[in-house]
Amino acid sequence: EELANANEVLEEERLSHADHARDIEECLAAEQERASETARDHYTTVTRLNDHITLLELGKNDAHLELTKERAILFGVRADLAKAESEAYLASKDLEEERFTFQQRDAARTGQVQSIEVQLQNE
Repeated sequence: EELANANEVLEEERLSHADHARDIEECLAAEQERASETARDHYTTVTRLNDHITLLELGKNDAHLELTKERAILFGVRADLAKAESEAYLASKDLEEERFTFQQRDAARTGQVQSIEVQLQNE
C-alpha cells in the first residue's frame, strides 16, 4: 500500500511537473513570438530609417549639384562683368582720346579764326 501511495504521489508530481513544463513551454513560445514581432518591428524601423537616410543623401547630392550649377553661373556672371568693365574702360579711353583730339582741333580752329580776324583787322 505504501508503494501504491508512493507511486500515486510520484505520478501526481510527474503530472504536476508535466503541467509546469507545458506552462513553461507555452510561455517560451509566447516570448519567442513577441521577440519575433519585436525583431520584425526593429527590422522595419531600420529599413525605413535606411530609406530615409538614402533620400536625405540623394537630396544632399541634388543640393550639391544645384550649388555647383549656381557657382558656375556666378563664375560666368563674374567673367561677363569683368569683360564689361574692361570694355567700359577701353571705351572711356577711346572717348578720352576723341575729346583730346576734338580739343586740339577746336584750339587749332580757334587759332585759325583769331589769325583770320587779326588779318582782317590789319587790312
